[in-house]
Amino acid sequence: MSAAPTVTGRRCKVVAKRILMTERGPCVPIGLARYSWSSCIVHILVHPFSARLCWRECNAIKSGEEQPGAQCGSQHSTKCQARANHREPYKGSKMTASVRVNVEELIAFYDNDESVRPHSNSLKTLAGEELGFALLLKYFVEQQLRPALLESRCTAKGAWLDGWVSVQEPDQEVHYQVEVKSWSFHGYTGGQALGVYCTPDEIREFKISEWARYWDFDKQRFHAPGLDKVLKQMRPAHGAPSEVRPLACLWAAVHPEALDEPFFKVPAAATPFDFVWVFSMSSYLRNFLKLGGPVTMDLSMPKTSARLAHLNRIFSAAE
Repeated sequence: MSAAPTVTGRRCKVVAKRILMTERGPCVPIGLARYSWSSCIVHILVHPFSARLCWRECNAIKSGEEQPGAQCGSQHSTKCQARANHREPYKGSKMTASVRVNVEELIAFYDNDESVRPHSNSLKTLAGEELGFALLLKYFVEQQLRPALLESRCTAKGAWLDGWVSVQEPDQEVHYQVEVKSWSFHGYTGGQALGVYCTPDEIREFKISEWARYWDFDKQRFHAPGLDKVLKQMRPAHGAPSEVRPLACLWAAVHPEALDEPFFKVPAAATPFDFVWVFSMSSYLRNFLKLGGPVTMDLSMPKTSARLAHLNRIFSAAE
């Protein structure tokens, strides 16, 4: 029987070491990383993108040598090395952390473009909660504060939120327990459309009516259970300060008094908190357009950037 192929690539070896057990017993040390043919086949089927394996050169690689194409002819060596290098830019550490957003198109997508309804959920899932966090942190920076998105999980018994944001204010540090809801007019009980550029009266009327759809004035809580959970006390993040605040990060343009401010607080009842803070992404971006500057905005969204890179790698428009 010919020698088993060498599977190269650090991640490939780690994954293989975890999932592959052959008739030879536990995997041998990473320095050799040699497996049976059957194990390699399973590995390729399960992890096709992490297994940098060139079948033409398997039998030519000597024990302990790990560079693709090391024992192949010059033609094979060039192809194998190019194949390995081709994947390098798509590693997380290599990806750009910023995404350039067309603010007009983003508002239109969420607030009034009926034609995108069939694609609404798919496109919103692409960015997920990262869009809300990116806009929220950008707003805090513009307020001369020092925000940071914490890695600690934001959970409590029977509930979890999207994350923690630490904000260093002039006299104290505050932790916000944040729930992001990127509900567009296509969903959430059929909201009303709102043009990108509308009159002051239209936007004021919309903010008040939309806030009533979210907020129960009698109970002083949110209507939707999936949003109202932000008022449940989460387990403090590591090194949490004495003050923790609940923050609902919403897409919709809302305000109980129809003001322009995208960030505000309202009293809350029957909760561990006296107030709940609200950030409106749509209001913030509409204020940005009022400045009359560029219609694009660069946001720190590494996960979205990675997803876009993978999509561009897999799909392209047919000519």
